Amino acid sequence: MSDFMRKIPGGLLLVPMLLAALMNTFLPNLFTNLGGVSEALFTTSGLNYVIGAACFCSGAGIDIKRLAIVFKKQGLLLVVKTIICLVVGFFLRLVK
Repeated sequence: MSDFMRKIPGGLLLVPMLLAALMNTFLPNLFTNLGGVSEALFTTSGLNYVIGAACFCSGAGIDIKRLAIVFKKQGLLLVVKTIICLVVGFFLRLVK
């Protein structure tokens, strides 16, 4: 299937999109009746689930040694931004 998709220009994007469109056209309620994780993954009601899964998968590939280097370089900036957010949030709460 991968070789077939590579022969078509843009096939890695277009072939799965076409298959999903055909499946949604002929079987529109296929994944809504399953419930749970599959419903959250394959319907529009589970957008937060998909975003969370994408963030988890991208975070799982982080090397801890590189993360320490990033915190050494950007740690102060992160702390300052957090303090500014807390001060502004506290001030806005007092104003209301």
